[in-house]
Amino acid sequence: MDKFAKGETVALSIEIRDEDDVLVDPTTSTQINIWDSSNTLKVDNQNMTMSSTGLYIYYYTIPDAGSTGIWRVMYVATSGSYNTRKRSRFAVVQESILD
Repeated sequence: MDKFAKGETVALSIEIRDEDDVLVDPTTSTQINIWDSSNTLKVDNQNMTMSSTGLYIYYYTIPDAGSTGIWRVMYVATSGSYNTRKRSRFAVVQESILD
């Protein structure tokens, strides 16, 4: 699991693939939700940015007052009748792991 310090920016990404495992753009926007370790919703259905066909990214800066622990992420995209949902997690630590 990736670890980040408060104040760092996390690059969160998702790949959208069809039933043939080919990268495709969804017919609706690709959205992201982020919950902190206290289960407080921090990002609510925000649109992600397309970096290339089927690849979407969202940059999130962890607040300096953010809670430490495991944060949850959910991505949602729809392409035709095929829904892509992905869940991931990352850890927020008190200090930079590079110190």
